[in-house]
Amino acid sequence: MRKNRMVYALYSLAFLLLCCKQPTNKEELVLADTSLAEKHRKSEDIANLVQEYTNIQGFNGSVLVAQKGEILHKGGYGYANIEWEVPNTEEGKYQIGSITKSFTAMLVLQLVAQNRVTLQSPISDFIPAWKQKPVGQATIHELLTHTSGLARDIPFEEGQYYSPEQLVDTILEQPIHQAQIGHFGYSNMGYVLLGYLLEYMYKQPYEKVLEYELFEALEMKATSYSPSNKLQAKMTNGYHKSWGNYYAVNKANMSKAYAAGGIISSVEDLYTWSSRWHKILPKGLVAAYTKAHIADEKTGGFYAYGLEVIPRTIGNTQEKINTIGHTGVIDGYCGLLVKVPEWDVTIVLLNNTSRAYLNSMTKGILGILNGSGYDFPRKPLAMHMEKVIASSGVKAGIGFYKKHQHDKQYYTDEQELIVAGYRLLNQADAKGAAAVFALAIEMYPEQDNPYDSYAEAMLALDKTEEAIKYYKISLNKNPNNANAKKMLEKIEIKC
Repeated sequence: MRKNRMVYALYSLAFLLLCCKQPTNKEELVLADTSLAEKHRKSEDIANLVQEYTNIQGFNGSVLVAQKGEILHKGGYGYANIEWEVPNTEEGKYQIGSITKSFTAMLVLQLVAQNRVTLQSPISDFIPAWKQKPVGQATIHELLTHTSGLARDIPFEEGQYYSPEQLVDTILEQPIHQAQIGHFGYSNMGYVLLGYLLEYMYKQPYEKVLEYELFEALEMKATSYSPSNKLQAKMTNGYHKSWGNYYAVNKANMSKAYAAGGIISSVEDLYTWSSRWHKILPKGLVAAYTKAHIADEKTGGFYAYGLEVIPRTIGNTQEKINTIGHTGVIDGYCGLLVKVPEWDVTIVLLNNTSRAYLNSMTKGILGILNGSGYDFPRKPLAMHMEKVIASSGVKAGIGFYKKHQHDKQYYTDEQELIVAGYRLLNQADAKGAAAVFALAIEMYPEQDNPYDSYAEAMLALDKTEEAIKYYKISLNKNPNNANAKKMLEKIEIKC
């Protein structure tokens, strides 16, 4: 009986404590609900923004946005394989191009942490065979910051495999531009040399150094180095876009990219990567890794060690915030990794076409995260004109174009207008094509291409004299227009 009373007393006490705590629990619950609702709203806004870019063929890839250690949004947009309409997913793998440089720089700084190399010493101090070569006196700091005086790239034969030794042998014979030493001049060559330095110091191929020191240590299971045609699970296809059409790129040989751009990864692995820099290096070297070492006029920011430090605009405001990351562009792919230290935000955009509006997308995402205004992408007017032509005819389409040419929700582009005309020409509608090319002349009277294209439509309509007239106008606007010269010669021979 005494035991039952004690149990009853304990239950009563618990109940009283719960009752006393109840108002606080309600407050916490409301706050939690508000927080969850806010995260959900941001995720939806990001998804809608990215979808708008996808709709205008301005993005085709995977996205991840995280804040304070929590993923707000991730997903795939467009197609991993355009021919078969296989959708992109959040797990897709992409060539990341020059984002690779952040990995190469990290490995070099690990050597610094181990006192095996020093940043201000010439690279030939560690590879003695390079002492008599022009680049031998470049310091590791200069190679990391693109201030060595090396040119950007060396010429390559398409489709040829290059071993690291072949790449390095070619670079070692390149001159150093003395006036450029100490000034920023982006150089893939410099990072190729740093990749070979890693091989020399570790006595292992660059690929193995990456795997042992970084990928395995950080459990980056979707990331690899692939200089050959080895098949990759969940790998996206890469595409070029030209004149409105997509073309698959040949990924069989990426050996020329090497330590400057040869890594394959996913959005989630790149998020893992950028979240753990502080776990790989001592605090002082993390600071050196991300420090703005040299101004880069092209980006309006600075270059650190394998990283870009860039102030980015927040949405459609005039405010800017400092970001750390890197862009990546390689055959058929482009990507962007952005960290905002002040907000504890990471944005990863990987795209499997050679061009995308990644900077504009980032600007909009920053606006969403900040709760300030942001803009949806402007729509391509020529693309929407084509839709009207398909449904209502050429006259209606051109009328739509003229009506909306000053509408802020659309943008106009000469090439896109010309492409629209050639689509009609390829559909054997030379009269419709001529009307669109005439519109292009009206919109861009100082450019040579619209006149050249209009002349082609005139030939298709058997109006030779008109064709000659417009080819001559095109050539007068641009004396280097090879097509106009060739076509005039061809017409003269026929006449």
